[in-house]
Amino acid sequence: MMSHENAIEAIWRAYLASLPEDRDAPASYQAWSFGDNPDMADELAHLVVRGVKTATASLLWAYEAEAEEPPQPGAMSVVLDGAGRPVCVIETTQVEVRPFNQVEAAFAYDEGEGDRSLAYWRAVHWRFFSRECGSLDRTPSESMPVVCERFQVVFRHVPIETVLETPRCRLRYPALADAPRIYAALSAPSFPSRLPLAQVRCLEEVQAWIRRGQAAWAQGLVYPWAVEDRATGVLVGQVTLSRRAEADCWALAFWIHPECWGRGYATEAARRVVKFGFERLGAATIWAGAATWNSASLRVLEKLGMRHVADNPQGYFIDGEAIATREFEISREA
Repeated sequence: MMSHENAIEAIWRAYLASLPEDRDAPASYQAWSFGDNPDMADELAHLVVRGVKTATASLLWAYEAEAEEPPQPGAMSVVLDGAGRPVCVIETTQVEVRPFNQVEAAFAYDEGEGDRSLAYWRAVHWRFFSRECGSLDRTPSESMPVVCERFQVVFRHVPIETVLETPRCRLRYPALADAPRIYAALSAPSFPSRLPLAQVRCLEEVQAWIRRGQAAWAQGLVYPWAVEDRATGVLVGQVTLSRRAEADCWALAFWIHPECWGRGYATEAARRVVKFGFERLGAATIWAGAATWNSASLRVLEKLGMRHVADNPQGYFIDGEAIATREFEISREA
């Protein structure tokens, strides 16, 4: 099993690998957890991953006691959970030092805790800072200096051991051992020939496709979930989330083995992956497209509560032929 130290270094390397070639790689990072106990660290890390918490507050006195400077915009951090495991990489975007009694409601809201009100923020942070002042030999006061830091999540870590479950399905990391079953699905006479995946035409190409998915998972760019029937362990299909160019937007795609059609697997598994996208990846919007002839997939998108937003006459191409698609979206607030 990978140690926490190795896992932290691994998520940092994965983040660096995900950067565009024209982006300068940050030279350093710090790894730390929120709060002063494991439960608080877990709770706040979860809020960060979901995109709810985009700010944090700390005492300037704590930095002074360690002869350290507060973080500056551009500082990189690996956020840890209560057990010291990495969950995401964040970048500091804004830092301001304010007296405790001058922290504004907008900042309290961005901290994302409780009911997100200034009153809640003041009550919780007064207790937290009072505990910290005790260890610093300081006296808490309304004028104590607070470092108000805003940040953005730039990379989320999803361990390959992660499993998602529904009443009938188990969703897991894709394995090369899945290749024969996938190839059998793509080779079935009823599998639609005008789907992009149908252009994968031999077992070796399926294996290469799986490897590309595994590499993209490691970079946090694509999460291709293999879908198994929980009762039998048989692979029934795949549901994938891929990062889009738009901020906090992911693309949903899915396919089901023809022998498993008509049983509701696609809707059940896709609904779980959409939930994963909003809660674990912090997605604001999830997009999907399906060919206009693909009535089954279009029904799945409607069952998921996705909203039709556009028609694209050139959604994708098969052997030079443009395939028209209908495009859908669902937002976190839906």
